[in-house]
Amino acid sequence: MGKDVKGLLELTERLGVGAFFFDQNAIVEVNQSFCDLVDRTAEELRGLSPASILDPYPDQSHTTPDERTSTHPLHGWLTLASGQKRPVLFIKQQSSKKKKTTRISAAVVLGTIQPHAESPDTHTIVSREWLELAQKAGQSICWEWHVDNDRMLFSTSAPDVLGVPASALPETGDEMLRAIPQDDQEEMRDALTATFSQGKPLVVEHRITMPDGEPRWVSLRGEAIRKADGHVTRVLGVSADVSDRKRVEIALREQQELDNVTLASIADGVVRTDTNGLVDYINPAACRLVGFSFEECRGRPLREIYRVFDETTRAPRPTPVERCLDQARPIVTSKPRMLLRSDDSELAVRDSASPLKNGTGEIVGAVLVFRDVTPVRNLEREMAHLATHDPLTGLINRREFETRLGQAIRTSSATNDRYALCYLDLDDFKIVNDTCGHSAGDQLLRQLTAVLDAAIRPGDTLARLGGDEFGILLHDCGPLKAQRLATALLDEVRRYRFFWEERVFEVGASIGIVLITGSGASLSDLLSSADAACYVAKERGRNQIHLSEPDDSAVTSRYNEMQWTQRLNSALEENRLILFHQSIRPISSPGNPEIVEILLRLKDDEGSIQEARRFLPAAERYRLMPSLDRWVVEEALDLIAQKTGAQPESKRLYAINLSGQSFGEPEFEEFVLDRLANAQVDPERVCFEITETAAISNMVSAGKFIASLGQRGCRFILDDFGSGLSSFAYLRSLPVQFLKIDGSLVRHVAQDPILREMVTAIHKIGRTMQLSTIAECVESEEALRVVHAIGVDYAQGHHISYPTPLEDS
Repeated sequence: MGKDVKGLLELTERLGVGAFFFDQNAIVEVNQSFCDLVDRTAEELRGLSPASILDPYPDQSHTTPDERTSTHPLHGWLTLASGQKRPVLFIKQQSSKKKKTTRISAAVVLGTIQPHAESPDTHTIVSREWLELAQKAGQSICWEWHVDNDRMLFSTSAPDVLGVPASALPETGDEMLRAIPQDDQEEMRDALTATFSQGKPLVVEHRITMPDGEPRWVSLRGEAIRKADGHVTRVLGVSADVSDRKRVEIALREQQELDNVTLASIADGVVRTDTNGLVDYINPAACRLVGFSFEECRGRPLREIYRVFDETTRAPRPTPVERCLDQARPIVTSKPRMLLRSDDSELAVRDSASPLKNGTGEIVGAVLVFRDVTPVRNLEREMAHLATHDPLTGLINRREFETRLGQAIRTSSATNDRYALCYLDLDDFKIVNDTCGHSAGDQLLRQLTAVLDAAIRPGDTLARLGGDEFGILLHDCGPLKAQRLATALLDEVRRYRFFWEERVFEVGASIGIVLITGSGASLSDLLSSADAACYVAKERGRNQIHLSEPDDSAVTSRYNEMQWTQRLNSALEENRLILFHQSIRPISSPGNPEIVEILLRLKDDEGSIQEARRFLPAAERYRLMPSLDRWVVEEALDLIAQKTGAQPESKRLYAINLSGQSFGEPEFEEFVLDRLANAQVDPERVCFEITETAAISNMVSAGKFIASLGQRGCRFILDDFGSGLSSFAYLRSLPVQFLKIDGSLVRHVAQDPILREMVTAIHKIGRTMQLSTIAECVESEEALRVVHAIGVDYAQGHHISYPTPLEDS
């Protein structure tokens, strides 16, 4: 059905008048009002002869042929479904053949009438009344333009329909044309030319400016009346006010243009398809993403231009539109897919599709929305790679290695497959780092990674666990093969030479091996055992291999130390460290001040108090002492401030133990000075106790630290003096105030005369250097009498006092 026929059907239905359309042979379309008049359905009427439904009145034989094909109202008979005939007033417009094409004609029934055959004038009056009523109801007017004298005639309904007085109606065609805006005049002239020269019906929509300046839209339909020679004498027409419809059309068009501009401006690709998946719209962003032009896309199946496949399997995937139309619901893909563009390049995209429905809820198509997520996807891949790989060496990191190790443990438990875990630690890496800087250390690690990677088997796994430590997971490997492969790795490392700025470095390694036998060992236990085995190998001379076996006492000892490091870290985080104190009492010179040594204890998870000798070796080995020393200094100075503030008359001194590892930290000295100032503690009431071994191992750092703190008034105790062979040689280099004689010399001094002589010698040296001496581990009355007789200044031990919490003192 053509647009004109559809428009007339809608118009006549809105006016409430019956209408049908027919070709030469049969009725092709009717409106509902006509169906109601004849009491038939549209399906029953289509295909019937027009003459079988509507016959002209017999008294119209005088009507001219021109009038029979014009828009003048005529009288006729309607044949109802019952066979009865009803008189009606109608307008009939016949078609004509042109180029073998039959035009559709129309008949509009204006209404039924009561015929009076004896009074033709009555018919005319009734016809005019019906016509005027129809025009007013449909906001339309009839008009007649006399071409020769340019006169315009309007139906009496015109003033009411247009809302103007009759005097305001244009009297000439020229005046009528001037009321049409300039933009529409050309279209009007073209339509008139086609009607005059070609005999086409006059059909045009135009604006007209009313006297109040308000523009209105008018739908004009007319027909030329000609003489026998073809000269046009009149133009008869009907004009309907369609301003409301035009405003809706303009608003819809503007909205559509706005939608198109919006769709063209967004970065997301938008494609609309019909129910067959054929593209009927695609925005510029989508064209750019798929690599096809608008013309190449429109009308093609969506799957031909939007070719997506699975990123992992590379298998083609259906478009979401196909699933959307099939399941009649919105579809959102759960993960990105790859889009193959027209040039065979690829993009990562995320997409979704939604069905399009008309006013009755019927699905008429679908909309696909997709966006390029390639940069985000690349970033996700990079982040995923960084999450599992070491950025310096490119090897998998500790987290990923532990994941694969866990899988190996589970596989071994299920299938008894054999694996071996190797823990490799470089022996001389610190030398390169300290002498040449971190950039040289980084380059060394990268080069050595290539050496190790080339030395392992294709199926084995190499990872950087942190610093200069590497993990190797060996597949299908028993103890002998594991040792042989580890030896090959050591040989490659031993042959490797690192060149840096005209210097050459040799690097060694130590390897600990633990077998994975499906015995149910946990991942953390295996790693700890391998780490402990590596340290055993390192202690045995480096460039060594140690295979951990059941009941390996060396590994067990090292493992226990490693467990202590975890417990220490937890204690620091959970504030489970406690300060105790033990008295150092003056015995030879009662006027000397008492010294209180501050001791560190740890409360374990069960609430038991652990002595320092249980965990300090592990803390020393794994370099946790600086953290412990900072905690002790901060807590001890706060408690000392409380004690000295509460007992200002007391001359008691407080001794704080320090590790030699802390001297090597440049910031530690400044930390102690800041804490002394913040706690407002008199430095002369504070002693720092350092071991002889730590002082000798860090002579430069220890001497600098002692001198700096000594200038502030702090004093120093050299602990465990006499335990080494070089004690006297280094004593003159350390500006300390107290010598604490090692407990191994004091504990049995009453029974062993040699020990007595050694203690006497140390005391005499101290007295010569004007140092006070302290005998530790005095655990009996006999030992106390001996050291007192020798002249030792202070005594400390269980015979003097037991350690108790500092807060209770």
